[in-house]
Order: sequence, then structure tokens, then C-alpha cells
Amino acid sequence: MQSLASIGSGCPDILVGYQGRTLLMEVKDGTKPPSAQKLTRHEKNWMAGWKGQCTVVTSAEEALRILLKVAGSPPVVVRSRLCSGSPGLTKSPGPDG
Repeated sequence: MQSLASIGSGCPDILVGYQGRTLLMEVKDGTKPPSAQKLTRHEKNWMAGWKGQCTVVTSAEEALRILLKVAGSPPVVVRSRLCSGSPGLTKSPGPDG
């Protein structure tokens, strides 16, 4: 887990990696009334433009439940020369080939 809270501009609060999955999470305080848990305009705009997985959570238990659900599906592994030295982008085969 990596905190992204200092980035601001609507970027979600945390980046979570688990079993080959990466998920962004916006953390809202579940003890506050629903009106105090609403996304800001910047958060809504950021999420609308994001093409990956992003979710809003209100507790550690909810975050874990979502993470385990996401981890239950086969990962998509993308390798780029930026992180592995391979040319271009390649999608690794899934469990079925």
C-alpha cells in the first residue's frame, strides 16, 4: 500500500497492490454522516477520467473485502520496457494459455 493523499487534485488516497492486482482507493470516514462522505468535484472528475480500477471505501474491512474480490479474478500482467527491459508492451498469457 502506498499513500497518495499528498498528491491532491482529486487523486485517490491510496494505491494498493495485491497478488498481481493494482487498485486505487478513495478513503472516506464511514463514521461520518453520508453527506460528509461525498466525493469532491475534483475526486469525481479524476475518477471519471481514470481508465483503471478505482473504488471508494469507508472502512478497512470494506477495503479488504473489495481487494479480495478483485484478487479472485485472473490478473492481467503488462510488461513495458520501463519496468522490465522488454521492447514495447506485451500482455502475458492468462491461466488458460
